[in-house]
Amino acid sequence: MNNNELQELAKLAEEKGFKPHSVSTNYTNKYLLGGKNFFINDTCIFLWLCEVQKWLREVHGIYVNSEHDLNPKGDGILYYTNWGFINAPTSEPRNTWYRVGGGYSENEEFKTYEAALEIGVQEALKLINN
Repeated sequence: MNNNELQELAKLAEEKGFKPHSVSTNYTNKYLLGGKNFFINDTCIFLWLCEVQKWLREVHGIYVNSEHDLNPKGDGILYYTNWGFINAPTSEPRNTWYRVGGGYSENEEFKTYEAALEIGVQEALKLINN
């Protein structure tokens, strides 16, 4: 995701009720919501995504997982796909596995775990009814 997409993801997370709990993710969250006086790198973004992922799991019972296939196309490249598990009242039935974001079977490969996690978190946030 580029910076604009991450900013939209942060706005969506805030809209759904996410509040950061650590100093690092709080600064990252402020930066993504438009703060200019913070130095943020890829590690900060990943930690923020992990905290949102944990919040989705603990507060909403939505589990976002990324799995990999060592060679789905025979090209020797590791691809990731996203899967989620709902075990809480949402618009979906309880205890249902579903695909979030896409994956190699849908021609939407993610070449890094972080890219798969970003899309999985984005799709999971959309499942929350305010």
